[in-house]
Amino acid sequence: MKHIYLPIIAILLIGFFNSCDKDFLKEPVKSYRLEQTIEIRKKQVPESIGLSIPPAKNFNFEVQMLPKWMKLRKMKGHFLNGVAQLEIESILPEFLMDNEINNASIVIYVEGWAQLQIPIQFKNLNPPSISLSAMSIDFKETNHFDLDILNTSDGEELSWEITQIPKWLAANILNGRVYPSNGQAVTLNVNRSGLEEGNYNGEIVFANNSLTPEVTINVSMQVVRKVNTSVAIEGEVIDAEFNKKNDKLYILTKNPNRFMEKEGANGKTYALELPHPPSCMNISEDGTKAIIGTQASQFIVIDLNTKSNKAIPIENTAFDVALDNDFAHFSLIHDDNPAQIRTLNLKTETISKTQEGRHNIYESTMLKKVPGKPLMVGSRKGISPSGILLFDIKNGICNNTVNYWHQSIYPFWFSEDGTKIFSGYSKVFNIPEFNENPPYHMDDLLTKGILSSNNSGEAVSALVHSTNNKRIYLCHEVYNSENSSTLEVYSDESYTLEEKLEIPPYYIVENGNSKVVPTLAKYLFISKDDSTIWLLKTTKDQWGNASNKWLLDEIRIK
Repeated sequence: MKHIYLPIIAILLIGFFNSCDKDFLKEPVKSYRLEQTIEIRKKQVPESIGLSIPPAKNFNFEVQMLPKWMKLRKMKGHFLNGVAQLEIESILPEFLMDNEINNASIVIYVEGWAQLQIPIQFKNLNPPSISLSAMSIDFKETNHFDLDILNTSDGEELSWEITQIPKWLAANILNGRVYPSNGQAVTLNVNRSGLEEGNYNGEIVFANNSLTPEVTINVSMQVVRKVNTSVAIEGEVIDAEFNKKNDKLYILTKNPNRFMEKEGANGKTYALELPHPPSCMNISEDGTKAIIGTQASQFIVIDLNTKSNKAIPIENTAFDVALDNDFAHFSLIHDDNPAQIRTLNLKTETISKTQEGRHNIYESTMLKKVPGKPLMVGSRKGISPSGILLFDIKNGICNNTVNYWHQSIYPFWFSEDGTKIFSGYSKVFNIPEFNENPPYHMDDLLTKGILSSNNSGEAVSALVHSTNNKRIYLCHEVYNSENSSTLEVYSDESYTLEEKLEIPPYYIVENGNSKVVPTLAKYLFISKDDSTIWLLKTTKDQWGNASNKWLLDEIRIK
């Protein structure tokens, strides 16, 4: 049964004297008007209205006045110990104004006490209707959720209040009012600080003035704390190489300016602090020398056996360098146009240049010596196409004759045996023989394969080849800011994708919980026994670009 129980207490009453009809009362009586209004809503009509007056005594009463839209079962009754009921028989809609709030009063004469005036209103509106945009929320590893509270009614305004919420969850607002056919957003925020690992469940209860006075949604979240397996590299990685002869990894950084020799990800490390920010690096094929270009227009040459070093000045900052025994071939970051390839004799510390005016050579040219051959390949950064330049270096200095193909490969890598070029566009080419008398226009090199699962020539960010494993390991560029690189494995014969290997995720603690940070692979190397991949990666910023947080992973492949 539905009732309205209305306690009438002194502080809610306004007393006044009034003369009543002399046929009803012989003398004037004290009258009271209730400050609180009884509200009756459409589709929520109670069966009775409960009354309570301060004198807890027995009185007879008679209803003197009613709204014309209300009908009671009885117009007379009794207060028993100060309590009585007005039983509602019906509401007469023909006397109500549609889509309006109808105000009126009930007047009761309580024999031997007072006359009572009770304000009453009937809201002839469709009641509010609450709808939530989600009835269950699993926060998993996220921290926020925007919940919409909707009033789908076209009648009354919706009032709501959160009366229950888990301690680990907070709402930016706890109550509100929503106009008909409107909504209100509530942001829920998780606080995992100080919580133990595990799963947490709870409820949010919304009390409201709709026909469903309480609406409950289930909420859950997890507290997970992961351990990183990646080794942090201090500073920004400028260059990195691996030498299979001595099975060591070399990393060049700035801020701090440092050259590092590492025996694997967690092995012994030798570090040399550099006097100036570095620009490039190369390790000799036999693993005995390192050469480092710096922004102070110099090279630092390191004997990797004795760890002794010396500085050799050059005319500008080197962009890239390729070592061949006692000769270092290099390009500059800024050079004349057309540019030249320079050769530094490490013994005499003299520099020679290719002839001026050689076409197709630009500043900021990437240079790599072909493994086991007196050849060097170059490709130009920031030029389209980047070109393929083949240099003859068998006499130590760089031959003035340049073989050029008008194709893009930048950046590029070699097969371990020095027979193939793997381009930054997933294409595979054979390394051609050097032509002493090349024609003005060289026919394009034929593509031998495409290292892409969808055969689209995706951009490659890192690559390494293993002759023993007959596999090519690579990572493609990932432009989506939320995704990390994937390590793909291709056959070096058919160039087909054979498997994908998981790169260890990197976690940070945010709001007491471990969160995966997307990473981008930039360098790949394989150990001397071809059993382990070393992968240098960087975290990604909100736009998907590499940031300056560098990490080294060790991935066992057999």
